[in-house]
Amino acid sequence: MLCYLRLLHSGESRRASLGIIVSAVAWGLWWIPVRWLAHAGLQGDLVSVFVYLPGAAMLAPFALRRWREMARSPGALIGIGVPMGAALAMTNTALLHGQVVRVLLLFYLAPVWATLLNIVVLREPLTVGRALAVIAGLVGAAMVLGGPRTLPLPVSLGDWMGLLAGISFALGSLAIRRTGASHGVAGDPVVQMFSGFMFAALVAVGFRYLIADTGPVSSAREWAALPVACSLALLWLIPQMWLYAWGAARLDPGRVSILMLVEPMVAVISAGLLLSEPLSGRELLGCVLILSAAVLDLATPLQRPFGKAIQSM
Repeated sequence: MLCYLRLLHSGESRRASLGIIVSAVAWGLWWIPVRWLAHAGLQGDLVSVFVYLPGAAMLAPFALRRWREMARSPGALIGIGVPMGAALAMTNTALLHGQVVRVLLLFYLAPVWATLLNIVVLREPLTVGRALAVIAGLVGAAMVLGGPRTLPLPVSLGDWMGLLAGISFALGSLAIRRTGASHGVAGDPVVQMFSGFMFAALVAVGFRYLIADTGPVSSAREWAALPVACSLALLWLIPQMWLYAWGAARLDPGRVSILMLVEPMVAVISAGLLLSEPLSGRELLGCVLILSAAVLDLATPLQRPFGKAIQSM
């Protein structure tokens, strides 16, 4: 803790931390414009199409300046863009069809899936902290989904989409770690956002046909919401993602994960106040366990390899 406080004395560190916190607050409140656009006339996954496609168009002039490098590493961009885009689109779909708090808590299991993927794919050691984080996250998810008296599985489209969005986000994070360092353009946050937005719009179009079965834009009311969606992409979505990328590049991953815990807290409080979605005692316990998973994974006293910790007992 003392080390953490000393780091905050650095001017750039303070600014980067503030950027991450602002981004986390914006993400925690993202459900509000998503729900508002739906009430304004955008049906189903057209919300994602109308937000992410203009967002990609706004980023295109900056991202395509590196088109030669992008052409040399299409696999890396697709490997990052597809899971990240799917996570963005599925999160919006989940927020439209599910209970906001449950959706975001299930999405926030992403650190658990990322930990498991890092152990299996990147061969990172299983530490005591990681083992406890995985257990806490999974037990917390079971509490949110129903507790010990029922099979802890998603019960609605929103639940499923929130859970799958977290898994997809973890896959995207793994792709960034594996390819971002070896492919310079794939590590560019602007290029990553551009690729993610493009694939998010494509995935949302697929959802619109497969899930909602509504097809193309069909009403003047839907088209009338396009300027608002473009404004949200320019003034809300792109700045919050840029702040996250800028801050994350200047801080260690552990501190970023801790600061991003602000996101689900803001979501829980705002949804409870504005939507009358208070958590039950069981769901609140699940919330605490899920959020504690990130802390356990990063706790310095728990970074001993799991096997050595058992042998020393």
